[in-house]
Amino acid sequence: MTGNSPERKAGERYTDLPKWKISMNQVLELPDEDGPRFALADALEETGFTARAELIRVQCELARLHPGEARFVELSRREYELLQAYEYEWKRQEMSLMGLDPDHVQFRRGVIEYLRTIDFHSTDQAVRFLEANPTIREWECDTDGYEEFSLRKLLASPQAKNLKRLCVLDHGRETVPVGELLGPTECRLQWLSLIGAMSGDDLSAILHAPLCEQLKEFEMGEADDRCCEIIQTWEGRTRLRFLSLGERTFFQGNNRFTVPFPALEELHFDARNFDPDSRYSASSIFPALRRCTVNYTGQSPYQTLAQIIPLEQLESLRLEACDPSDLPDLSATPIRTLELDTVCYRPSPLSLRRLPRNLQDLSLRTQQGGGSLFRIDDTGTPPAALKMVYLSGGALVSGDRLLTKLQPEVLVLRGPQDADVLAVPEGSSPLRTRSIDLTGAKSVRGMLGTIAKNPAFSALEELRFSGDLDSRDTARKGNERLMKALRELAAAPHLTNLYLVHTDFPLPAELEQRMEENGARVRAKRNAAFDQEYARVRQMAAEALQLEGQSGASKEPTGE
Repeated sequence: MTGNSPERKAGERYTDLPKWKISMNQVLELPDEDGPRFALADALEETGFTARAELIRVQCELARLHPGEARFVELSRREYELLQAYEYEWKRQEMSLMGLDPDHVQFRRGVIEYLRTIDFHSTDQAVRFLEANPTIREWECDTDGYEEFSLRKLLASPQAKNLKRLCVLDHGRETVPVGELLGPTECRLQWLSLIGAMSGDDLSAILHAPLCEQLKEFEMGEADDRCCEIIQTWEGRTRLRFLSLGERTFFQGNNRFTVPFPALEELHFDARNFDPDSRYSASSIFPALRRCTVNYTGQSPYQTLAQIIPLEQLESLRLEACDPSDLPDLSATPIRTLELDTVCYRPSPLSLRRLPRNLQDLSLRTQQGGGSLFRIDDTGTPPAALKMVYLSGGALVSGDRLLTKLQPEVLVLRGPQDADVLAVPEGSSPLRTRSIDLTGAKSVRGMLGTIAKNPAFSALEELRFSGDLDSRDTARKGNERLMKALRELAAAPHLTNLYLVHTDFPLPAELEQRMEENGARVRAKRNAAFDQEYARVRQMAAEALQLEGQSGASKEPTGE
């Protein structure tokens, strides 16, 4: 792990510090605000617990970002490093687990707020757990557990009032346990996810229950054709910020929205065969919509999507089960994050002309286990500000199209990509790519060799990959090839900017030394540039003061 000093002496408990207790009380009083959490981070840092403080700051920023953004990917890496090193130690300090698996609780915005369990033997045990751990605000609850446990009774207890996010499922029946959600309770949820089937009457009863009086985010499973009518006649519709409509055909016939959702910022829905209706304006129905996920599994082309959602407002768009030929013309939209998920073995070429001109983050995914080749139609101009390209599943892109045409600053590979994905033609101009993450890629050795041999990668600063050095005889040759590729990186004359390499095994000594030298040189160059700019600003300030003095000296005396 890099970039973080170790925690204080072993055995010291930050939870015993007075500042911890004071700050945690403030977090409990204002759980939705970041200020008390940052104050908690400051208190931890002042007393030497820097890693714990960093997790709070990292997760608070992550909560404000979209998963497709380059900054999100960067911070997610750091979050993973911190949790790998300290997670269980922190959980043991901060929680009364009462025999539960530590993996069933998770940090949210730097504080343990999430609980996933079916292990409560009784309602009393669940009540005691919430009482001992008042920071828990989100619970994923499977009601197909012990007979002595009742979600209805738990929600009726005073200890449930801190819960704000609830996911309810019943693996035994695969239907929503409606009766468990309708009783009296002090709990007022902000987010509710219901996994399973339910009738329109069930949906109406839940939305009008005390539990949902302050609901702002709602995710539902399968319901009947009345769900649109029920949701848009529900008075809480006007405060909804997030809505996921589950497995149901929408925007067809009477199953469509015809009244405004003034606060809705994010919408997820299925679009098997949507039927646009010119009587309704998408921007008037969804005036605040900024993020949208559409699962397309029918015959209607995505080109008609603009008639049911306001593409001209969106910042982020995810299209599932999408062939690139179905992509509408997004060039004039403000979309910055675009995610395409295909089930095609050989998708149509991705047209650069249809991509948003201000696109920053592009994600290509596939559900094909054997891989899908995303081809890029290079008869257009790529987005000028593209920061990240993310490939996952079996998404494959030929390198001479991916890197030379799209020129992302960050390339992230998650899946069975081979070395061809980095195959940039010899003699190509230097790429803009500063960071490449090969974690999960199939042919890491080949990719490292490609980077070491091609001067086009001269701007590369960060390289991430993983792999286990296997001591078995059958793996020795593979280990030797990997070490050879790493030594080639250390000797490559064009990789003078490469100073961050993250792996899960020791690097050859010559590569470690090369990284240290490169890092010192690059940082010195940046510091020199800063010093030069600072000197220029000081000179301008001195000149301004001199002119001001001359101007003052030229004035007539006042006689006072």
